[in-house]
Amino acid sequence: MPKLDAVVTDALLEQVMTPERMTKLLKEVHADTVSEKKTSATDQAEMVRKQREAQAKIDTLYDALENKVVEMDGDFTRRLNLAKAERDEAIRLKAQAERRSALPQSVITPKKLQAFSKGMADMLRNGDIQFRKAYLRLFVDRVDVLENEVRVTGSTDALMAAVAGGLPTKGGVPTLVQEWRPHGDSNPGCRRERAVS
Repeated sequence: MPKLDAVVTDALLEQVMTPERMTKLLKEVHADTVSEKKTSATDQAEMVRKQREAQAKIDTLYDALENKVVEMDGDFTRRLNLAKAERDEAIRLKAQAERRSALPQSVITPKKLQAFSKGMADMLRNGDIQFRKAYLRLFVDRVDVLENEVRVTGSTDALMAAVAGGLPTKGGVPTLVQEWRPHGDSNPGCRRERAVS
């Protein structure tokens, strides 16, 4: 186990925590954020359109009822409720898209990245064992031991969140460690993973 721990730590430090690699990861995260914001803007426009269409159906149904073209029976109520549900869902999805597009751009600077990668490398090599284990759990999701290689997989989001939070004080334990959910993130569709071999 100590040999495997050393291999994982070395892989993390030599292939992920270098300022060059961290800068590349930051650019990828930034590009993803920009792409998500564009998608959110498109989603908002689509939901506004769907909301208007659903409201037009509702208005048409009420007009037909007022003009006595239709009667208020089970079929009318079902169609009205369906149109209202479509409108409400469009409103909900539009609000979600608005929240996504309002997320702030990354506040991680190249200088902060460099300081984090150097400081974290020192702490992972020389820090106390509890600190090192906590951060390895934070950054590493999986370690696959194969015949001729060890594959280390982790979350870019967790790494960038740690960079944004800055280096912990000596002996600090990360608050982002997700012991409560052993199988990963609560929203796995949003995870970005990178393999290091």
